[in-house]
Amino acid sequence: MIVAVPLKGRYLQQFEECTKENVVFLDPPPQVIIYVVIDQIYGEELPQRIEVATTGHFGLQSFDFKSHKPEIILIGSQSNSHILPRYHRMPLAKLINGDLAIPVYEKEDLWWFPCSIYEQIRPLKYQEKDRELAIPLEDTYPKIRESKYVRLEGGFYFPTHGVPISSLKTYFETNKFEFREFKCEGI
Repeated sequence: MIVAVPLKGRYLQQFEECTKENVVFLDPPPQVIIYVVIDQIYGEELPQRIEVATTGHFGLQSFDFKSHKPEIILIGSQSNSHILPRYHRMPLAKLINGDLAIPVYEKEDLWWFPCSIYEQIRPLKYQEKDRELAIPLEDTYPKIRESKYVRLEGGFYFPTHGVPISSLKTYFETNKFEFREFKCEGI
């Protein structure tokens, strides 16, 4: 698990089974994303720059290559090959003290972490200028509207809780997990 900034990406060749007649495949081809590693949270040490293969319904559109905002990502590695399991990444936000944190709108945001991560959710103060954290009321669903981790302000939901990266590092230093354990089945 790392904190990294996506620099650029490209499409790979489409999976062969997706090119057959009578097959409807709604995803674009797999992608390779080049990341600059900012911080190592858990797992084996990685080089400062890595290429990660992944898939996703929105393809390269779901990556922000211009703002250079950090994300937390889970990758599986074998020698120099790195795979980002589908959707195992989240944008990070700056706190007023300058630290980074995972903004939490509701518990299921952390679905790809071990279940015990919920103990790390705490009230946080995000930088006010980070309006990108706002979710318009009309774009929310009941779990966010009923969540104890958000506040409604001016027609937008803002996170009031999250997991600081410093807490996440401590959490993983004291709790050892295998790659297959990175999923919470008990939400």
